[in-house]
Amino acid sequence: MACLSEQMWGRLEANLTSDTDKARSVYKRGVILCTECAPLWMEYAMFECREGRIQEARRLFQQGSSIRPLHVPLLEAWEAMEQTYGSEQERQKVIDLLQEAVV
Repeated sequence: MACLSEQMWGRLEANLTSDTDKARSVYKRGVILCTECAPLWMEYAMFECREGRIQEARRLFQQGSSIRPLHVPLLEAWEAMEQTYGSEQERQKVIDLLQEAVV
């Protein structure tokens, strides 16, 4: 339940108050408290991507997928980010991880 509350709180800060520093702080605390919560890692990474912090988003996707390597939605979100903002080489790395996850 704590994971969901941190996720929702981060979302509210980002979307309703537009306080990106506060949202970032909430997400950061959330992934510390709920390390294994892949949806929280995914949402945090997507938040950073929307903020234009692609390297940070990539780092968060990498960290989240190292903890939960079989979480397909996280990998799909990462692949979509790489398709839009990354290189084909970066995207292919994520596609390889996705293939491992669904086998």
